[in-house]
Formats: sequence, structure tokens, C-alpha cells
Amino acid sequence: MGKHLVLVGGGHAHLTVLFNTSHFVQRGHRVTLIGPTPYYNYSGMGPGMLSGIYQPREVRFHGKKMMEDRGGIFVEDRVIRINSNRRTLNLRSGKQIDYEVASFNTGSEVPLKFLVSASRENIVPVKPVINYGQRAGDSGEEEFCVGRANGFFAEGLHRSKVHGKISGVRGKG
Repeated sequence: MGKHLVLVGGGHAHLTVLFNTSHFVQRGHRVTLIGPTPYYNYSGMGPGMLSGIYQPREVRFHGKKMMEDRGGIFVEDRVIRINSNRRTLNLRSGKQIDYEVASFNTGSEVPLKFLVSASRENIVPVKPVINYGQRAGDSGEEEFCVGRANGFFAEGLHRSKVHGKISGVRGKG
């Protein structure tokens, strides 16, 4: 009897498994992808999108279709609790999914609700990168608050796009 592999999130790290789902299914295993949306954005192409090489639609892939076309199951939901002793995942919808193997790659978000600022309308989070890509260059007024090398890279791409040049972007990773 096969095992049940559950992928939570269709992020970058799960692409190889998504692509090879049919191989697992052919060997008698079940593969399930759980995610809040059927679409995912390939973060490896994020810098190219921010610099204008790619359009947002070009960095997006249909995770649900990939999974189902290869014999897997897609569940549009969010995991809210993990019980590793029982090997179960509780979903926001109230459903519960059993697993033998689970992998988590849910991406990242900027928790704007924790900002003290009275107005958040001019804040554009760099993560998830697709949100920034849809607004990049709207007004040229965006400011960045970054703490890692990829954030400095994003700021540099933004300055290049808005002002035509990069000036003084430095940092340690």
C-alpha cells in the first residue's frame, strides 16, 4: 500500500515534486497539494519581473492544473494546525487530512497589521513579490524597508525602473 505525500503550499521548493507527481502516483502513492489559491508565483523569476523582463503573468503557474493533470489531488484551503503525533493536518474549512509524509513551502508575507503607521496605503510589501510587481512604478514614491540582500536587490531594481539608474544600494546578506 502506498504512502500519502502532502505538499502544503506550491512554492518554489515544491516545483520538482509537482512536475513529477505522476511518477509517485504510478507507484501507488497519493500526492495532495494544499494551498489557498490554484495559482503560484515562481519566486526565482521575481527579480526579472521587478526589472521588467517578465510580466506578472509570466512568473505564475497553475499548481492545481499541474497536480490534477499528473494524477494528484488539489485542495484549496489553508492548514491551521499540525498534529505530528497523529500525522494529521487540520484545515481552515474544518476538514482534516492524514499524511505519512508532509512538506511545507508556503512562502512569506509581510504582516502589515503590526505596523504602527496610521496610513498603510503607500506601503508596498516586497513579499509576496507578485503584489509589488503589480504596483511597481505607479507613482515613483514607494519607500523600502529591507533587511536582507534580496530586499536591497529589489530596491535597486525599483530605483532602476523608476529613475533610470541605481545609486547607492548596498548591504550585507
